Amino acid sequence: MRDRYPFETKLPKTLLLRKTAHFHLYYYPASTAEKEIESIAAQREKAYADIADFLNTTASIPIDLYLFPDAETKEQETHHRGAGWAFDTVMVEIYSETVKCHPYHELVHVFADLLYGTTVSCFSEGLAVFVSEHAYDRDFGDSVNYNTDEKVKEFYKEGRLFSLKDLFSLQIGESSSIPPISYPQAASLIGYLYETLGKAAFFALYRDLQDVYSAEGAAQNIATFESHLGASIEQVNRDWLASISG
Repeated sequence: MRDRYPFETKLPKTLLLRKTAHFHLYYYPASTAEKEIESIAAQREKAYADIADFLNTTASIPIDLYLFPDAETKEQETHHRGAGWAFDTVMVEIYSETVKCHPYHELVHVFADLLYGTTVSCFSEGLAVFVSEHAYDRDFGDSVNYNTDEKVKEFYKEGRLFSLKDLFSLQIGESSSIPPISYPQAASLIGYLYETLGKAAFFALYRDLQDVYSAEGAAQNIATFESHLGASIEQVNRDWLASISG
């Protein structure tokens, strides 16, 4: 049994709990989550099964998912900003009438971190968006998880894309990463590499990259990337953009 994180021990005692085969779903009374908890439970179990199938794993991972009614309550209780957050086997999300996190995104992080270890942000976030887009066809109204190649085509025409080399230095999600661009760009890259390398080789590369962002760390990740691809990062960048620009 894992150790509980400080915020978990300080949450209100009035939180409700719905257990499923793989989740402990915690939510607030009189919230949107309470009204929709049965559909949430079914949706999350489907996401679990789909991701396990995609990653070819039979791992049984017990996950604690905390659903907060709004951003203010979530930040007050966890000190984390943003709609969703995953670490170890914990997921923290906003769930309201107007904000519903994509049911696959944070769960991909949980699976990938446990199976392959933490990796550079453009691969971690790119994989989460790539799987979210391809495994679930309902648009949750977010600007991240859908139509990534089409978005990247437009960004490319407008000259707004990061270079692939610069992508390795970004911690995607921070404001400096320009999330509306870096999330779909990372996902488009992952889609290209997944198709080009095949699943086994792709995840071997994923495992070998490090969660580091210093100049030295980025340089080492780029060297690892080039070794796996058998080409310079500039050449891969050109080939990838050519593949999506048609």
